[in-house]
Amino acid sequence: MLTVLLLYVVFTIIIGILAARFHRSVGGWIVLSLLISPLISGLILLASGPCKEESETFHSHGSLAGVPYRFQRDWSIDAMMLDGVVRFHTVGDFIAAIPNAGKAGEKLRLRVAIAKAKAKRDKNASKRELLFAVGIVGFVILLIVLANLG
Repeated sequence: MLTVLLLYVVFTIIIGILAARFHRSVGGWIVLSLLISPLISGLILLASGPCKEESETFHSHGSLAGVPYRFQRDWSIDAMMLDGVVRFHTVGDFIAAIPNAGKAGEKLRLRVAIAKAKAKRDKNASKRELLFAVGIVGFVILLIVLANLG
């Protein structure tokens, strides 16, 4: 019985990790895994696949000198140029391609630097939360093992 419970918990954690890699709701998939089963929720997760990063329509995050742009997960920038959507690998490349960016370009560069620093802090906080959750699960498993020994 204890082995089954431990496997259930381990597979639920694996579902959470897989959901994070697929850019899905980790908490939602863990709850689903606990409610129905890790096997069934894992199959559903695999069948649904990763979230689509880009959509059919262009949803801009802003505009620089009249050129709409959006950021990607890797901080590259898609801009709606005359020839269609163009991907710039850095904000500097994007600003250089806009002839009249001026001070607005420098403000954008600063905003991106601040956003990157915040994203890095948030990622580190998520790692701490995950370690805390794993620690709690480990503690619960230890209590179960100790309860079955005594």
